[in-house]
Amino acid sequence: MIVVARYVPGGRTAVTLTAGAVHHPLSSFSFYDGIAATSWATYAALVGYLGGAAFEDEPLIGVLFGLGLAACVAGAIELVRRARRRPAPRR
Repeated sequence: MIVVARYVPGGRTAVTLTAGAVHHPLSSFSFYDGIAATSWATYAALVGYLGGAAFEDEPLIGVLFGLGLAACVAGAIELVRRARRRPAPRR
């Protein structure tokens, strides 16, 4: 949840406050927040660099592409998280 919240407007603040309120371990929070910050910064830099060249004449299409890419990254992270949570099949 910490990683996905980085991509949702206002999500980072809500997760940070909630993690502190429920006494989430700092080491775990810091690890996942580091992953979130790194992935978000990489995504933002790539979108800015590539989008500046590709969508120079059509900025609205660039915004829509960026939002779609953010949704795809967040969705992929959520799918991995749910797959890891699924119990092992019974024999």
